[in-house]
Amino acid sequence: MQRQVLAQLYALAGDVVPRRLGFVEGPLAADLEAERPPSRPVPSDQPAPLPPPALVSESEVIADPEIRRLFLTTAARYLARTGRRA
Repeated sequence: MQRQVLAQLYALAGDVVPRRLGFVEGPLAADLEAERPPSRPVPSDQPAPLPPPALVSESEVIADPEIRRLFLTTAARYLARTGRRA
């Protein structure tokens, strides 16, 4: 199933998709917040990176505006951190 998921992600987002996915089988944790690793705070003195215009236009296929916004925010941070361009 990993191959199919990655193929669909690649079709939507191109080279910015992860190379691998991991799946864990088992019951869901009762308290998901307790198992979530603490997120690293974004320094307030640094502006949030902007996604490349090409990625913004390609993201229009994501129908839900909140998911699209989260995708673009995450992709922009990833690209800024790795120095990659979309």
